[in-house]
Amino acid sequence: DCVLSGVSRGATLGAETGFSGTVGAGMTALLLGQRAIALSLAFGERREVDWATPEATGAAVIAALHALPWINGVCMNVNFPPVPPAQCGPLTITRQGLGRVRDIHVDTRTDPRLVDYAWLNFERGPIDDASDSEALVVHQQHAIAATPLSLERTNSLAYDTMRAALG
Repeated sequence: DCVLSGVSRGATLGAETGFSGTVGAGMTALLLGQRAIALSLAFGERREVDWATPEATGAAVIAALHALPWINGVCMNVNFPPVPPAQCGPLTITRQGLGRVRDIHVDTRTDPRLVDYAWLNFERGPIDDASDSEALVVHQQHAIAATPLSLERTNSLAYDTMRAALG
């Protein structure tokens, strides 16, 4: 009665949800009429990802989310902080916010077969964001962020402004 996607290696925060296969699988579950939880682990050092926090807290997080009242069409995006379980804060319902992507660079490269391809490089770091955003909860409060996402991504201000301008 619930699709789980992840736990993936690397946080899925803010703008990065648009690039995430983990969140994409959860959104696909919504299209199939299923509840979904996408799970990701933030890390500090790429070569030394410590899975202890999702291992220690994951089952309880899933059970707690499953027990909450759900609205149809919601995928919970869960991000575990990059700290040991003893330093991990509580499960916190968050807003998506901006995340930590400061810039994206596209590098065009050539593979060994001489076929060109593009590689996205993300520049990440702290960004001023709302205090209840998932990135601040994960990286500053070291708590577990759970953000209810939906397929609807319309910017309401732009929608209202543009409709009014068109008459």
